[in-house]
Amino acid sequence: EDLEFSLLEEEAGWLSRREELQREVSDAMTRCAERRQRLTSLQAQRDQAVRHASGNTKQLESQLVDLLHRIDEGRRRLKEIDGHLQNPNRAIKMEQEAEKKQSQDDIERISRVTSGAPIEMSCNSLGRRTIASLQEIERNRQLHLAKQGSQVIEEERKRVSELKRRVQDEARAEWEERRQRENNCHSLNSVGSEESSLTSSDLHTESASSEDAEKRLTSEPNENKIEETESKEKINQQPSHERETDRKDGSQADSRP
Repeated sequence: EDLEFSLLEEEAGWLSRREELQREVSDAMTRCAERRQRLTSLQAQRDQAVRHASGNTKQLESQLVDLLHRIDEGRRRLKEIDGHLQNPNRAIKMEQEAEKKQSQDDIERISRVTSGAPIEMSCNSLGRRTIASLQEIERNRQLHLAKQGSQVIEEERKRVSELKRRVQDEARAEWEERRQRENNCHSLNSVGSEESSLTSSDLHTESASSEDAEKRLTSEPNENKIEETESKEKINQQPSHERETDRKDGSQADSRP
């Protein structure tokens, strides 16, 4: 009976031990299944993040190419506008040179007529009237040329200011559009990686510097051209007045008895 009792006790201990081991095994299997499920979900999240990052990278690369293309187009348009602005200045210079040459030829012709004509100034008043009429014609012609030159300069100045305003409006509109697009990209890609944020900030800085450079390049040549045109007009107007005063002095000297 003692032996049987001891065997029953041992069997009961083994059964309890086996049940405990089975519970531990089932708990371990449950934990293993949970960890496998978590690992699977983490891998899926990682794959999704990789796909999202690759999509953002491709989108940013396409935006970079688009922005570079726009910058090239802006520079090309700026060169074309500079060329169009230089053409009126060249035309004005050619007209001024032609008018100056024509006025010089007229002055030489009048001087040849007045100096080579055999007219007695002391005894005949016809020579003085002829010289006075020629001087009046020359004075009227100089006034007409001065008015015409000032009108041409004023028209070209208005045209240059209109072109400047148009270029500034276009550059401002492009800048606002780029800024709005970049803000939209930042709001959509706020969860992106540090590399995407650094790339977008570099793009923003580059676009801002290029726009400032375009504005400076647009404003500075136009102002220099306007100042150059005004200075040339002053230079062209000054000799005409000096020539007119010389003619008056010469006529007064000839009219003396």
